[in-house]
Amino acid sequence: MSNLPSQQPVHVAGSITVIGITLARSIHYISSLFMMAYLSPEVIGEFAFAMFLMLAIYTLLTTGVESRIIAKESRESYLAESWTIELLRGGFTLLVILFIYIYNLYNSSLTISHQYLIILGISMFIRCGKNINMVTSRRALNMLPIFYVELGSAISLLVTSIILVIIYQSGWALAMGYFFSSITYTFLSFKFLPREGSILKFNMSSFYEIFSYSKWLMFSAQIVSFFENIVPLMISQIFGTSALGFFERSDLYTRKIIAQITQVFWIVGLPWASRSSRDNRKFVEIFTLILLFFIILAIPSLVALSIFVPKLLVSIGGEAWLGTEDIVRALCVVSVIACFNVPFCIVMQAIKRPNLSLWAGVVKLSVFILILMMWGSDNILSFIYALAWANLLSLFFYFIASFYYLKIDITEVIKDSLLLSLPFILFHQIGYEIIVDSNFLHQLFFVVVFFILNLIFCFFVISRKQQIRNTITSMFNRILS
Repeated sequence: MSNLPSQQPVHVAGSITVIGITLARSIHYISSLFMMAYLSPEVIGEFAFAMFLMLAIYTLLTTGVESRIIAKESRESYLAESWTIELLRGGFTLLVILFIYIYNLYNSSLTISHQYLIILGISMFIRCGKNINMVTSRRALNMLPIFYVELGSAISLLVTSIILVIIYQSGWALAMGYFFSSITYTFLSFKFLPREGSILKFNMSSFYEIFSYSKWLMFSAQIVSFFENIVPLMISQIFGTSALGFFERSDLYTRKIIAQITQVFWIVGLPWASRSSRDNRKFVEIFTLILLFFIILAIPSLVALSIFVPKLLVSIGGEAWLGTEDIVRALCVVSVIACFNVPFCIVMQAIKRPNLSLWAGVVKLSVFILILMMWGSDNILSFIYALAWANLLSLFFYFIASFYYLKIDITEVIKDSLLLSLPFILFHQIGYEIIVDSNFLHQLFFVVVFFILNLIFCFFVISRKQQIRNTITSMFNRILS
């Protein structure tokens, strides 16, 4: 008999996920603020270079097994084979990192970033050995064990990194913090979940079946990795590690915060959408609701971040962090456009069309490279706004794909998207210049008012549809009961 958890309602899973991710990421951000108080942009940039390089290598070996387990029926999951593949992935990542280290050592070009890279490679290998039932728990929307694991890992990162940075005031506090958080993460995954499936098992026919589904996710992951990891590495090589430090911290407190909201909707939305994979009409409702709740959370958050983050960086890190205002504002624009891509990505994977995510990524990559060739790369802002245009064109591709495969009325989707983005467009073009130099209380009042008005406006836009109104009412009744 299986020890795997039974399915939970979406609103319960969503609540646990929101609380868990909020706590875990809040702890992570507190740790990051301590690092800024003790470390310069250059030191943070050196560690960021190692982290982005490790993640680029790790993503290069993407297997897509987690998405496959969630999207497929339980009997087709191949848990042991999937756990074996993930462990091999971590091992290959470490081997590539060792090769890079030895190559630079042999050529007398070894830097502190390469030393950080070794620790990060070992950490990722440990993390790849996590309990495979972390994924099956997600599929069942049983988020409480995942909450404990993420929270414990975040606390381990906080304690280790803060103690080390206070004592040594070195970038090694960042590397060792990640190392100990990886150990905690893997240990707790076995502590709070059954071990069923987390065993080594080599079966070539099962491996073939897994990769036949995952191949599109593997290719699309490389494009995602380019924007998440390779672009920062390019910034480091062109503008230096200090510039990368500025970019990484600005990105961490703007776009990455919105990415955490994205993670909530991925964790809950993909299993929810996968349950309705045989009913295309249901996807219109799912898509609309994900978009609604995402925009309600994301848009006001980006307004607040664009105002307060530059002041936060300077107040914590000192005058060395002056000059991040334009970077933060540009990253918020990128994030707003990316918000509208999330529901499309979830739905495409739920209907077993991961190849469409790949082609959306191809569009995004092509536009990005073309714009850089036309505009040049004189400063970091040219990179960021090229990302914004690339996101916009990939969103247009999703509009077309949704119309073709799901028979969704593309004019309605475009109209809803434009209406939902209108509050941020008005803020970015008019409100930002007015409010950015105001005092803190005026800015806080503005953000609260914006949140309320945006909330009312979003519900007004979406609730024009009777089916959506009924679903929202039903969800709130469940929560209140």
